Amino acid sequence: MILSGSRHTLFANLIQQCCAAALLLSLPNLLGKAEYAQVVFVGVLLGFLALADLGLSLVYGRVVPGLAMSGNKEAIRCWDASVLGFGSAAAVFFSLMIAFIYWIRFQQVGHALALSVLPVGLYWVSFHVSRMTAACRFDEYRRAIGARSLTSLLAIPLAMVGGISGWFIGQVVAAMLVIVQIGRVLWQPMGRVDWVLLRRHLPEALQLCVVTVAWTQLLNFGRLYASMAYPAEAVAYYGVVGAAYQSISTLLISAFIPVSVGLLGRLGKNDQEAFVYMKDVLARTVWWVLAGTLVATELAIQVLGVVFPGYHFDMATLLGLLPGIALYPFFLLLGNCMVGKRKTLLYLLMITVALGVGLLVAHAVDVRFTQLGAAWGQLAGLVAFTSGLYLATRRLFGGVSSTVWDYLGSSLLGSCAVVGLFIGIRVHMANGVF
Repeated sequence: MILSGSRHTLFANLIQQCCAAALLLSLPNLLGKAEYAQVVFVGVLLGFLALADLGLSLVYGRVVPGLAMSGNKEAIRCWDASVLGFGSAAAVFFSLMIAFIYWIRFQQVGHALALSVLPVGLYWVSFHVSRMTAACRFDEYRRAIGARSLTSLLAIPLAMVGGISGWFIGQVVAAMLVIVQIGRVLWQPMGRVDWVLLRRHLPEALQLCVVTVAWTQLLNFGRLYASMAYPAEAVAYYGVVGAAYQSISTLLISAFIPVSVGLLGRLGKNDQEAFVYMKDVLARTVWWVLAGTLVATELAIQVLGVVFPGYHFDMATLLGLLPGIALYPFFLLLGNCMVGKRKTLLYLLMITVALGVGLLVAHAVDVRFTQLGAAWGQLAGLVAFTSGLYLATRRLFGGVSSTVWDYLGSSLLGSCAVVGLFIGIRVHMANGVF
């Protein structure tokens, strides 16, 4: 079953990435910069979708797999009905809220109306995927993710014909087609909401959803900051680079999921063994990830301008946004240590501090170099976050051998040094001018 499930999830992820690549290569060239800026802004708003049901679906994903393994069908039905019922109502409020935010920014009533129904459909599909995952129905997981990815390609011909209005229509139609494809099984869990159950798990849910949203926005800080602070042309530019960055980072996160499971399985039972396992994984992967990151950054500098002739890609922005991917192996694994220790509030505090560092750096850079702050704020935030995680986990797991910590610290420092050296060389090659 594990091998079959891995095959289904891998295939679904492959379809998702291929469709995302097709959209990235098409939409920026089909839409004007002001129109594509709206696509980017909507993507930023939908990045907060975890808040729609106050994080209860995240708790569902943690609790229900255990209930499924024990065969407690009655408890599963209670969870299904409660989370879907409450989440659907809450998603309506969330949809209206982000539609209003969009309208304030762009003053487009028709587009805002389309956006007022889209998150509800996306929430239904997302919860269906969570249900199928918890039930180990990975074939249904593959069908739902595949249908969502393939129908998203409708945006290409519709944008070609109708511009940004066609894109909005494509989003709503795609969500409706996926709902029809899933069928009545989507609403099967509907029933009486157990308010006692929801209230009991609400504190944990709120912590999880805030951590999830804050972590996501930290990883994509450049796009978030640009969407809030820069004009439409700059937002479109950051959207293109951010989409390329996100494609690479998503694949990297997926690749580390089995490692994260292995690490969490060892934590608590034998911390020393868990960290030796982490050390071995980093020894095999960190330098490959670093090399791949630098190659991808150099390729982006050379190629993006050719692929998207309507955009001018500033080297300084690419040097700020892309090299941060080299830090992913460190904060993905060290972050799991915080989760394993159940230090959710400390973890959230560290993310918040990193976001604060990013904001300060972004503002400082923008004072001197216009519209470069978002990129360098993202890199500064990731460096601060990863460094903080290393110091915090070293203190929390003080019993682990100093040899392991010395290796982790030297690897992190070495990665940062190589990234800094690469940036310095590229800037020097450009005569030190950003």
